Parts: sequence; C-alpha cells; structure tokens
Amino acid sequence: LDYSYYFKNVHLFGEAAIDANQNPAFSNGLLLGLGKYANASFLFRHFDKAFFSLNGQPFSEIRRTTNETGLYSGLAIKLYKNLNLDVYFDFWQHSWLRSRTDAPTYGEEWLTKLSYIFYKKGEIYIQYRSETKGLNQQVEFSKFALVLPQKRESFRIHFAQKLTKQFEWRNRAEWSFINRNESNGFLIYQDILWTVP
Repeated sequence: LDYSYYFKNVHLFGEAAIDANQNPAFSNGLLLGLGKYANASFLFRHFDKAFFSLNGQPFSEIRRTTNETGLYSGLAIKLYKNLNLDVYFDFWQHSWLRSRTDAPTYGEEWLTKLSYIFYKKGEIYIQYRSETKGLNQQVEFSKFALVLPQKRESFRIHFAQKLTKQFEWRNRAEWSFINRNESNGFLIYQDILWTVP
C-alpha cells in the first residue's frame, strides 16, 4: 500500500507492506517548502527483523528491507544566488544481528555540503561527512569480538567545469579518517569526460 498527498507547500508520502509471514515494513516521509530559499525533508522507516522482500529497494542504511528502524532529516538552503548549503542527519537502529555485528546496534550519519554553481557550466563544493556505526572488533585480552562504535569521517573538495558541449573536466581531493588516529587515507583524481555528439 502506498500513498502521496499534496497540500500547498507540504508533500506527504509513504508505503507499507506485510510479507507472507505477517512481518510488517513501512516508510513515511514529508517534504516541506520553507519559503523561496529553503526546503526540509523527513523520512521515518521501520523494517521488521524478519520482513522479506525479493526485489525491495528501500531507503535504508544497509540497503535491505529488513532489521532497521531509522529517521532521516535534511535541509537545503539557498544562501545567495548560486550558493547552496545542504545538510542531513540520519539515525538508525538494528534490533537484530547482521553481517559483522554479533549484537543489536545503532548508528548515525550526518553530512554538510556547501556548493557553488557558476555560469551553468561548472560546480565547486566542499563537503564533510561523518558516520558512526557498531561493528565487531577484536579487543586485547578478550576471546570474543565486541561490538564497538567505529567512526569514519571524510572531507572532500570537488571542482567540475564544462569546457565545451562534449568535454567536462572534474577534479576531486578527499581525506578519510577512521576513529581519527586509527587509520586514514586520501584520494586525488582528475577526470576528463567526453560525450559523443
């Protein structure tokens, strides 16, 4: 069962399902226009730990329609002409075991992105992303792995420009950290894209 309802600057939508064994799953969302320069979005989802869907493609952290309850909230703000700020926060909980976790877990992710589009031919943005979730980790003096929070952070700078109708130039630099001092790395690349006329 799915629904969608519009009222002025509000859009409500959602869907619900029950599998052959009576296990429920649903997601409900809200898109809200906050005037000319801002929009907000919210989505609450719950997928029973035993729910099964053969071809489900949900909005979820583990990309499966099972074993998750979560709340997503986002905000898009037009700061000035072509300058935009996007922020989102997602919190989730897994009530049962899953791959690489031997206990129920929870997690959170948030992202902040500041972007500027210039002359309709290019874009530059900076982005910070943080994700924390429970994973099995081997601890000294313990025979068993413990489920502990692992935090991954990344900082990205991206620049793209259309040189002609067929050619686009992209550059990106990204730094990633796991538990800050535990592990880190960086990526730098350049792309030239060619579109066949």
